[in-house]
Amino acid sequence: MAEKYLLTKSSEDTSALFGAFDANIRLVESAFDVRVSNRRGGSEGEGDEIVISGEAEGCALAHRTLEYLGRMTGAGETLDTQTVEYVISLFRDGQEAAAGNFSDDVICLTNRGKPIKAKTMAQKHYIEAIRNNTVVLGLGPAGTGKTFLAVAMAVEALRRKEVDRIILTRPAVEAGERLGFLPGDLQSKIDPYLRPLYDALFELLGPENYQRHKERGTIEIAPLAYMRGRTLDSSFIILDEAQNTTPEQMKMFLTRLGYGSKAVVTGDMSQTDLPTGQKSGLSIASSILRDVSGIGIFSFTSRDVVRHPLVRRIIDAYEKYDKAMAAKKKGTKMKTFKLFVNFAATKDLPLADYELKKTIRAAVRETLLYEGFSRDAAVSVTVCDNEHIRALNKEYRNIDRETDVLSFPMYEAGEWENEENFGPVMLGDIVISLERTAVQAEELGNSFLREAAFLAIHSTLHLLGYDHERSKEDEEEQCARQRAVIARMKI
Repeated sequence: MAEKYLLTKSSEDTSALFGAFDANIRLVESAFDVRVSNRRGGSEGEGDEIVISGEAEGCALAHRTLEYLGRMTGAGETLDTQTVEYVISLFRDGQEAAAGNFSDDVICLTNRGKPIKAKTMAQKHYIEAIRNNTVVLGLGPAGTGKTFLAVAMAVEALRRKEVDRIILTRPAVEAGERLGFLPGDLQSKIDPYLRPLYDALFELLGPENYQRHKERGTIEIAPLAYMRGRTLDSSFIILDEAQNTTPEQMKMFLTRLGYGSKAVVTGDMSQTDLPTGQKSGLSIASSILRDVSGIGIFSFTSRDVVRHPLVRRIIDAYEKYDKAMAAKKKGTKMKTFKLFVNFAATKDLPLADYELKKTIRAAVRETLLYEGFSRDAAVSVTVCDNEHIRALNKEYRNIDRETDVLSFPMYEAGEWENEENFGPVMLGDIVISLERTAVQAEELGNSFLREAAFLAIHSTLHLLGYDHERSKEDEEEQCARQRAVIARMKI
């Protein structure tokens, strides 16, 4: 058990760091498997002493994370759950060097005087890309601030008189661009599609200021269909939901750019509403314009989501599902791979049990199929008693207790793909305690063979690079895959 100590300058700093009802500290404790406590009055008589206890690696990471969060509160930043989780993810993934000072740059002030700042390093780089390029394509999932930050940059450019007007546009895909089918004048027809842009402008300018700008013509909101034939000089132009543009529409929009203008194109390729088979103009533009000078292409990830934390997990879940389906589809198109399973046993165990060997082999094979594995593969499986697996657990993991299953991968995740295809890829070794298997089967109300299959699936996923001990997200991912494979086996 290791301990680390951190001194705060005042009780106010301690309170800001811990958050309401210690919410921030609970996130840190959960992420790094440590315990954080507060001792009133530091050794120097100022502030408080924060004690972090746990395993050495977790303590070190938690200490550096809290130090960084403490510097943020010291600079006047208010910590919310999203910010804390984002900082934790950087330190946990070894990317603390990327943390920097992502919130030290105020873009503009809202109508109520609230400063608009970047909430992640990706947002900071996105803002810099807009400043340094004439055209920027911002790609990424929902909730990453692509559109709002673009509108904020546009409002600030208008306030500084860098441009004469702001033009906001969006494809009206749901109505097929035939806006005449909707009641009312043009503005009433396009309002349902442009509401997110209105919301951003109302927050930044206030309804009254927005209305004045609209009447003067300094802010214009129009459907993409009405951009054709125009030349837009001295304008800040934003095309939102660009994943719903056709290649022809995207080319038309990008060629409207006039002197003294800047354009930002935003979209999420995972949420296209185009007809099946129709290519997205944003996807094609991001490919063919990548090396064009003056055009910046920036991509966000789910880590940069600044909405409710659940949104990030939803996005991750859909991405994992899409990858699994793509791998499954890819796997069905390839030749069936050969699987070689070498069985061994310690002491007098029922290795000769045909059903047990058949079940374990099927579990390994079904897992590889689910993951889209296409190469011939070999796996070694040893069944043993609690005494043997405890000795292995102590020797290789320094944990002196029996466990149900151990995995010994031959490769890091994906490294087998670099191996010459001269024969089956040896993925690694699996060791299963039949004693623990029987006990757990009884406790969970499973059959012995179902429990053995589940352990074989679990350990095969480890051989492929999955590790539920890395983080809560990794645990959820591995568990979801285990459930999916066991369901496919119908055992």
